[in-house]
Amino acid sequence: MVHSVRSNYNMTFILHNNENYGLTTGQASSTTRKGVKTNSTPEGVSVAPLNVMEFVLGLNPSFAARTFSGDVKHMTEVLRAAFKHKGFSFVEIFQNCPSYNHETPHEWYQERVYDIGKVEGYDKTNLASAKEVSDDMENHIAVGLIYENNTIPAFLDLEIGREGKTTQLVDEVSSPDILALLASYK
Repeated sequence: MVHSVRSNYNMTFILHNNENYGLTTGQASSTTRKGVKTNSTPEGVSVAPLNVMEFVLGLNPSFAARTFSGDVKHMTEVLRAAFKHKGFSFVEIFQNCPSYNHETPHEWYQERVYDIGKVEGYDKTNLASAKEVSDDMENHIAVGLIYENNTIPAFLDLEIGREGKTTQLVDEVSSPDILALLASYK
């Protein structure tokens, strides 16, 4: 992911954050809150959780957003914006894990998330503001388009070999005839 952000590849990275590894019977993850007891940490997690948005913003992305799986309309809007963005787009989706994470159930998020896009005067192009609103992961959790910088060129736009090309890479994939090559190994 680090190189994808740094190079601004034209892709969308979606991180489903339920604060544990639920598919492996509730092991602690890098986003599990300190003190939470899990199957892999029966005495409780001993280190502070990683704030993924803070991490991504530290890499100077061209697009960073959050949403909550409990608001499907909002989640759809955020994902559409991410897919339309030219360059790397990062979307963190908060979701509860009813099987293993009882610290942050669905209602916990409903009480805490707010759409940063509805905050009057918020400037989504200001990286310092984006870092500031991403800091609170306990009481007032910002979701929506946190940061967007459309001045960073996408990776393929920087490639000298792509100058003057109007096609997409997928249009340039061909199926070469390798029968002669295969015949040379008989």
